[in-house]
Amino acid sequence: MEGRRGSPALFTAPKRYRHLENSNLWWQRQLLQYVFRLKPDKEQMMQQLYKEIGLESPSIGLHIRHGDLNLKYEYGDKAGERAYMNRPYFEYEDYFTKMREAIEKGDIPLPKSIYIATDGQDIESAIERERLNPIWSEAANRDNDPQYAQCVAASECDDERFSGTKFIILDRYRNVYGAHTSSTLMALPHSAKRELSKLSDADRALNFRAMLQEAIEDIWLLSKCDYIFGTGSSHFSALAAYLRVGPHGAPPHRSIFLDASGLELGEFCPGLFHGSINGTAKLLRPHERHHIMQKRFLDRLHVQEDLHPQNAFHFDVKRSHYVVPTHTFDSEASRWVDAGRSRVWEWVSTDSGTLYLS
Repeated sequence: MEGRRGSPALFTAPKRYRHLENSNLWWQRQLLQYVFRLKPDKEQMMQQLYKEIGLESPSIGLHIRHGDLNLKYEYGDKAGERAYMNRPYFEYEDYFTKMREAIEKGDIPLPKSIYIATDGQDIESAIERERLNPIWSEAANRDNDPQYAQCVAASECDDERFSGTKFIILDRYRNVYGAHTSSTLMALPHSAKRELSKLSDADRALNFRAMLQEAIEDIWLLSKCDYIFGTGSSHFSALAAYLRVGPHGAPPHRSIFLDASGLELGEFCPGLFHGSINGTAKLLRPHERHHIMQKRFLDRLHVQEDLHPQNAFHFDVKRSHYVVPTHTFDSEASRWVDAGRSRVWEWVSTDSGTLYLS
């Protein structure tokens, strides 16, 4: 029950803070920044890494979720199908195309740098192919920078400052099975487990430690970018996006998720929302996902009014943010402080076995 309550509470600001602009986003950022806070020495290391890689504004943080998402069943009726049908899989080109389209439409400025975090293979080759697109060239960068004409007139141009868009990617622990699953042997096909089990426990422990360190670095660096491209169904993308802070403490620029339409329709589960529905399989009726998530949260019998648009859980495509209506949250939260009004209390006081029917 606490897990079912915790995620909606992350998306809903307490009443005392709702006078703030974009209070729910502000509240979420406060909680996540507190949980994700680094020790002083680690923070200093991150700041140094930030300087070393030369991440320059305007910047794009690009998270490409691959790894185990493309693993396929090896036996049975589902052989050859992706195991993680509850999560979308996009090719490298899909991400690059989405960035170019946003720039060409004027939704975001041409970036000076793009930081890429991924658990996918052959990302270096994909970047080299993408670099050939004229939009990332030196000429495009200069034409789109209003300060370039000024510095030319003053004969003070810095060639490096007005060079083409810089793609930044760090050396990471990657393999075809995905970093986090292969470092722990979790949720892998039989052939992958057999191959990776050849590694000693010590080597797997080192890989796992490297994966954790690199994940923290990637999330931190992504959160420092002006714009985020990724998938909102990924906890990784969602955490990086919600950690960001806009100029002078203002709300950050809207994140651009490639799976936004699927999140809106209920085809995919939003990142940072506790609990899974139907395991990793695809829902037969995706539009029911939001209703199911809401029912899991409510600690009472459900009524038709719960499904009214103003009361229902949903994904806001325009703001790239999952919405838990405050009315729904408040009416349910008021029951938590009074055990006598709780459906769980009624179950315990009558037949504890019915607890498992939830």
